Amino acid sequence: MKMEPWVWTELLAFDSNAADCGVADYLATLGFVPQVACLLFSSPDMFLLHDNLDTEKPLSPLFCSRNAHPGNENRQRQVWTNFQLRKLIHNLKDAGCACYLSCFTVYYGNRYHQEWMSMHPEARVVYCFNHRGMEINAMQVLDDGTLVEDIIIPQVVKTCLDYGFAGWHGPDGWGPLSSGNLMNVDFSDGIMQQFLAGRDWQLPACITEPCRNIVTQEEVVAARTAGKPIPDYGLKQLQERGAWIWENHRLDWIQFNVQRWLQFWGKMTSALHEAGLKNAINSAWTKGNFDALYEYGIDYRKMAALGIDAMVVEAVALGMSQTRPDTKWYHDEFASALAEIKAAAPDFKLLFLHGIKDVVENWDNLRHATPGYERELFKLSNLYYRDRSGLRRCADGLLACLADGIAKHEWDFIRDRWKASFDGEPVSAGEATVLWHDAMLDEGLADFIADGFLPGQKQFAALLRAGLQLQTVARFENADCEPGAVFVPAAHLVPAEELDRLVRNHPAPVMLCGRAAVLQRFFCTGEVISDGRMAFIIAKGGETSRSITLPTPQTPYIPSVGELYFSQDRNRQAVAPELWEQAVPAARKAIHRAKKASQILFAEVNDSRCSLITRSMGNGVFDVAIENRAEWGRRTPTVTLSKPFEKLEVISSFPLRESQRSECSFTLTIPPRGISVVRVFEKTKEQGLENEFLNEISIDKLNPVYKKEG
Repeated sequence: MKMEPWVWTELLAFDSNAADCGVADYLATLGFVPQVACLLFSSPDMFLLHDNLDTEKPLSPLFCSRNAHPGNENRQRQVWTNFQLRKLIHNLKDAGCACYLSCFTVYYGNRYHQEWMSMHPEARVVYCFNHRGMEINAMQVLDDGTLVEDIIIPQVVKTCLDYGFAGWHGPDGWGPLSSGNLMNVDFSDGIMQQFLAGRDWQLPACITEPCRNIVTQEEVVAARTAGKPIPDYGLKQLQERGAWIWENHRLDWIQFNVQRWLQFWGKMTSALHEAGLKNAINSAWTKGNFDALYEYGIDYRKMAALGIDAMVVEAVALGMSQTRPDTKWYHDEFASALAEIKAAAPDFKLLFLHGIKDVVENWDNLRHATPGYERELFKLSNLYYRDRSGLRRCADGLLACLADGIAKHEWDFIRDRWKASFDGEPVSAGEATVLWHDAMLDEGLADFIADGFLPGQKQFAALLRAGLQLQTVARFENADCEPGAVFVPAAHLVPAEELDRLVRNHPAPVMLCGRAAVLQRFFCTGEVISDGRMAFIIAKGGETSRSITLPTPQTPYIPSVGELYFSQDRNRQAVAPELWEQAVPAARKAIHRAKKASQILFAEVNDSRCSLITRSMGNGVFDVAIENRAEWGRRTPTVTLSKPFEKLEVISSFPLRESQRSECSFTLTIPPRGISVVRVFEKTKEQGLENEFLNEISIDKLNPVYKKEG
C-alpha cells in the first residue's frame, strides 16, 4: 500500500512521566510508525516567545493540551517541560517518526501566561463585521513598521532547530486568515497601507482617514456577559472600506491577498529549507480551486510552485456534518475539491485531513458514525489523477485527526480500513475522467462576478451527488492519455479551438457542462439537457440531436454580501435541479454503450438512494463500493456487472458476506449512511491468476506492525 500515514496529536498522546516520554506505548498502540507526527500547540507563543533551551522550565498549559482542556480518554493534562518536549521529539525521531511544529493562531487573553499578542494588539486580525479578533494576522504590520511575518519566520525556524522538529505545519489561520473571507478581513490601517502602495486611485474618506480605534472581542464578550449594549466603534468605517473595495477593486483585492500569502509562504519555505527543514500547509478552509481564490486569496497552483512540501486538504465532511446536520453538500463537495486541486497542482503532495475524533470540537466519527467514517475514507482515497506516467491517487496519504485517546483495538480497525481503501494500484477508476484547464480558474473569477454562474467544481459535485462515478481527473493537455469517457465542467471557459479538438478527436464519449449560450455550437450534433442558462451536453457518443429543455429557474440571483463563514456557501445563479437528475442517466447510457463495445467491465446499482465507487485493479479484478445515500436506514441493493464473475470477496467491515448472487449480479446490505465494498474476480480461462495478483498487493508501510520492545 503506497500512502503516507501522518498523525496530528496533542501532547496528551504521550506521557511526561515515562522514561521515554511514552513513545513506545504510543507506537505500540498505533501499530505502525507514522511518517510525520504534527504536534499540536494551541498558541503561536510556542515559537513567538521561544528564547532558548538553556534552562528547564514548565510549558504553558496551552502547549500541553489544546485550549488547555483537562484531558482525553487516557489521561489528564500533564505538566510538560521544554526539556521533556525536546526529549519526546528526539525519541520519536529515533523510532523513525519525524515531528512537525503545529500551532494555531489564537490569542487567549493572557489567561495562562503573558502572551505576545497582548504586547502587540495591532497584530490581531480585524473583522469588519465583528471586532478585532483573537487571532494573529501574519500579513499585518506592527506600529513600528515591522512586518509580523518577519518576526514569525525566524522564530519558527529557531524553535524547530532548538527542539529538533523536522518542520512546521501551518494549519487554520496561516493562509488564509482564521474564519474570515475577503469581504470581512482585513481592512485595518496596516493592511490598507500595503494594499494601496503604488496605486493612484481616487479614494473615499473611509479609506484615507485612519481607523485606529476598533472594538475588541474582549469588549464584545464583556458587554454580552453584563447584558449591556455591544459596542461597535470602528466597524462602520471598516465596513465602508470593505464595501468600496469589493465593489470597485474586487479583483485587485483578491490578487493582493494572493501575493501577500505567496510572500509569506515563499519567505517561510525558503527559510525552512535553508535550515534543512520542511513544511506543510492546510488548504483554504475546505475549498476547491475557485472558492479558495475568490473567498480567501489562495491560488493552490502558485502555492505549490513555491516548493511547499505538502498540503493537508480539509476534506472533513463527516465531522462537519455532525455539528451542522442541516447541511447536505459536504461529502461530494469536499471529494470533488480534493480531486480538482490535484488536477490544478499535480506535483503538490496532498494529504487529506482524515477525521477520526476531536475532544475539543466535540465530534467523534470513529465511535459515533462508524459507517460514515469508513465511507468518507474510501471515497477520498479512491480519487485518481491521470497523466502520461499513468494513474495515481490524488491523495499521497492522510493526516489522522486527532490521533490521541484511541485504543489499540480501534487502531487495529483503522489500519484495516486504510488497507482496504488504499489497496493496490488501480488501472482505472469511475465512469468518466474530469478534465481540468487552467482557464477555468484564470477566467473563472470574471465569469462568476458577471452573474454568479455556477463554477466548474460545483458542477462536478452536483453530478457526484446525482450518482455519476467521477473519480478520476486529468489536465486538459493530457486528455489523450485517457481512453475512456471524459467530462469537461465550465467548458465555456476552455479556449474554443482546444475544446473543439477534444470533441473531434477523443475516441470515447465527451460530456460538456457550462453556459448554454457559449456551448450552443454543440447543440445540433450532441445530446443536450439545458435550462436555458446551464447546459449539459454529450457532445460525442450520445443520442444525436436529442434535446431536453427544462424551465429556467425563476429564483433571482442575489450576490452574497458581508461576512461569510467557511461552512456557508455563497449564493450562486440557480440551476434547474432536474438538470443533474436527467444528465446522469443520459451520460451513463453513453458511457456504458462505449464500454460494452470495448468489452470493459462496469457495474450498475438498482437503488436510486445508492451510488457506486469502482476501481479496476487489472487482471480481471474489479472493486465495487456501494454508498448508502439514504437519510437513514440500511439499504440492500443489487449490483449488476456487465460480465460474469467467478467469485467475490467483501473487503469492507460490513457485511460479512453477500446476501445472494447470480452469474452477473449480487445483493449486498449497506449500513446506514455507510459503505460496503466487494472485490469481484471476473471469469477467466487461467485459474489461480487472481490469487497471484492478490499476493502482489502489500501494505509496505503499515506492516509489520510496530512492537514495543521488552
